[in-house]
Amino acid sequence: MDNFLKFIITLWVIFFIFLLYEIFDYIKFKFYLKSLKDKPCKCKIYLEKLDYYQKIPQHLKEIIEFKIKRFLIEKTFIPKYMQIDDEIKCLIAFYACLPTISYKNFCYPSLKYIFVYPHTIIKEHINQHGIVKKEILISGESVGDAVVIAWNEAKREIFHYQKRNVIIHEFAHELDFEEGMIDGIPIFAIKDYEHFKKIFNETFKKASKEKILDEYAFTNKAEFFAVSSEYFFLRPKTLKIHYPKLYEEYKKIFKFDPLEIKK
Repeated sequence: MDNFLKFIITLWVIFFIFLLYEIFDYIKFKFYLKSLKDKPCKCKIYLEKLDYYQKIPQHLKEIIEFKIKRFLIEKTFIPKYMQIDDEIKCLIAFYACLPTISYKNFCYPSLKYIFVYPHTIIKEHINQHGIVKKEILISGESVGDAVVIAWNEAKREIFHYQKRNVIIHEFAHELDFEEGMIDGIPIFAIKDYEHFKKIFNETFKKASKEKILDEYAFTNKAEFFAVSSEYFFLRPKTLKIHYPKLYEEYKKIFKFDPLEIKK
């Protein structure tokens, strides 16, 4: 047997082993998902306190409970200067999973950590002149593999309706990160990228002049997507009345219509 033939056989053996590994990994993953489906959701006692959870239809309740169970296993919560209990984890998980409620098996693949602070965070950085500047993060931050949440802000928005939600906001950024570019185009819009981008950019330009949405939306396109996502889930009438084309695009990419559950 010449060396070339040996090389080809070796390549086929490596490919076959790789294929077996992938099949085994896929089967293992399927069993993992099935085991989650069969487990009771320990978060239900906390979810039932939420008006939003109460209004969604039963089949979506089952999906989001499944997604929350997976989220709590796969993501690491790291408390900073506070203790966090199951209720805090469950409530954060609910609003993190809400924008992906129609994507049963999507669980923010790039995300690893959720840092939870008791209150708003102050960051320090040194500018080009060597002067220490303090920057107050009003409620949170998203950096791809990690999300930061200030619990006092999140809790107030959850239980005392503020028409804003830092959790939805930061996880909208995560959907933007998953797409690969921080440009306001989420991973769910990839299939119809050019069309979505056209409507999104037109709406951003129009909204920037009208200033109907929260002013922070006009910081850049990434923030516009995050803020308008909050409006989509929490103030859908406002978004639909003023920016109907964008609302329809969000209905497509999120595969969800908040107005249907708010009737």
